[in-house]
Amino acid sequence: MYAEQDSIEGANPIGLALQPLLEHVFTDVTKDNSIAVLDNCYVPPGSSVLRNEDFEALLLDKPPSFTSSANVISVKSLKSYEKFQLNLKGYLTRHREGQTLIVIGRVGVGKTMFLLRYFVRPSEVEDPIKNATVPLFIDFRKPGLNPTEIPNFIFSRLRELIEALEDKPVPGEKRKVVYDFLSAHGLKQVFQPEISKLRKGFDQRLLKGDQLALVKEEQKLIDELGKSDKMFVKGAIRVLRERYHRYVCVILDNADQCKPEYQKAVYLFSRTLEEMFECLIIVALREEWYWYFGFGQKDGPFSAYHDTIYHIPAPRTRDVIARRLEYSIELAKNHKLPIVDIELPGNLLLSASHLEKYLKVCHQAFFDNEGITVFYECLSNGNIRKGLKAFLEFLRSGHTHSNEYLKAIVTYDTYVLRFHEVFNSIAHGQYKHYIYKHSLIPNVFRPVHDSSYNHISYFARLYLLHWLAQQKDSQSVAGDGFVPLSEIQEFLSQLGIPSSIQRELLLNLVRFDLAEPDIQIESDYGEWHFLRTTAFGLYMLKSLCHQACYMETIMIDTPLQDENVRSEISRVYVEGIKPSLNNRLRSILFFVGHLHTIEVNEQARVVSAGLGGVCPIMMTNIESAVKQEVEAIRERTKRSFRR
Repeated sequence: MYAEQDSIEGANPIGLALQPLLEHVFTDVTKDNSIAVLDNCYVPPGSSVLRNEDFEALLLDKPPSFTSSANVISVKSLKSYEKFQLNLKGYLTRHREGQTLIVIGRVGVGKTMFLLRYFVRPSEVEDPIKNATVPLFIDFRKPGLNPTEIPNFIFSRLRELIEALEDKPVPGEKRKVVYDFLSAHGLKQVFQPEISKLRKGFDQRLLKGDQLALVKEEQKLIDELGKSDKMFVKGAIRVLRERYHRYVCVILDNADQCKPEYQKAVYLFSRTLEEMFECLIIVALREEWYWYFGFGQKDGPFSAYHDTIYHIPAPRTRDVIARRLEYSIELAKNHKLPIVDIELPGNLLLSASHLEKYLKVCHQAFFDNEGITVFYECLSNGNIRKGLKAFLEFLRSGHTHSNEYLKAIVTYDTYVLRFHEVFNSIAHGQYKHYIYKHSLIPNVFRPVHDSSYNHISYFARLYLLHWLAQQKDSQSVAGDGFVPLSEIQEFLSQLGIPSSIQRELLLNLVRFDLAEPDIQIESDYGEWHFLRTTAFGLYMLKSLCHQACYMETIMIDTPLQDENVRSEISRVYVEGIKPSLNNRLRSILFFVGHLHTIEVNEQARVVSAGLGGVCPIMMTNIESAVKQEVEAIRERTKRSFRR
């Protein structure tokens, strides 16, 4: 409808003003802020549940049935976390004995936060083992890195981390002792075994012609060995253990964001590191990859090993946001936020206390408002990283009318965020108009089309979600609710969706978290064997599709072949002109009614395929719910006008 649908709206003033805070508190943990965020914002796994059991069941992180006898320890309570800590201490103190531990969890559940919580956060009480541990974190977020380059990458990164310790004080020493790996003396310590071997085999007769012959040979050997990251790291870890009495732990983190062959290579090479370094190795992997390739295949890469596996279930995203908001409110209360200069209508001045109240309004909306909480939790779908992104979209979006909220806070000392305000900000993000390819919110009514862009079905996504939802309690080797991909393909074929475009349809559902495969790497369609609906898919089916704000948002983005309908909507939604509420409500009802007509026509094909009982008409209930909401909005507007 709009000429420039991809145009940028830009951030709201509060979003810009709070940018330093957002970067500090609401993003992934970084080296600069990790300790402060860990101290104030850590949320234990599995802290709370939603009141809606249907959505909660899909958010539960349970292992597939074929892993029931595996050595998997779920870290889902304070007691199990304390056990994890005790086990770590035991592994760390085993003298010259390598050990590999596997930490698994969904993408974005906070595995890095979980590990940093133990290794980086200062001990609340004196803990000699923890304080004497040197953790070496290796981040594997390296796009394009070939699996064959993993060993060189690991040794190179470990060398950087060890060299960064140079000249720093050794914790816990009574006298001042600093790490030394790079001086002449330090290098001799690092390569001591090789130097001793050289001395034992040195031909003493060479000293008759040159008294410095042995010194020269030693220096030559040190120079050669110093060129090898592998030899340097191996020697330095031995020095950390024997000279400085440190416990060393190598953590291979974020390999879970890479493809299966990459994760496999990281896992297998950890065994080499375990033997070479004789220390504790921790590998963080994507859980469904480990379930499938570790247990689901008899000849999988883990068949030769008996791993100890720690499973990290996702905390509720609302709890994560609540803790970070509470930390932000505390910063505002103690005047630790940057100075903010914002112009408000009516010459209103903005103080730190107003920012504090604004953050409290956000806290109340995302934590206490059940409608917003369920939407936000289902949208996040157990992925904390996605949840943080969605919350930042709300805070920064130009569709977040922060000036209005702040004006109400300054004038009336309060404001209550409503669902549609939060939804619109997240759906639009930084763009002036909603467009599905840029949004976290999908348009499930965008028609599925063939290679010639002929519209085949407006309702294929909803029908598939409805069919999957009916089987959400069924059991399979991949877990509850997972349906074999072959059955899904057959279902879509009966809907008239050609096999040539089924792949794109399923990838689209997975991309927007409406469905999830047993192997959650959306580009690897060939690795999928099962698919199930997600909490967000069920929420879309049962709730979001029935709301007027969703219908208005996706209305302009939905290609309509009926010229009269397109013209009617285009007359209301004109670039640069804000439509009246009455015209907006009429357009929503007009659009919903048109979708109902489209579905009636599509049902002829669905019923003829024998799927009428499986895929009942969706728009009857949707249209009824939207009409009821529109009438309620009109009634509230009338009452407000009378006052």
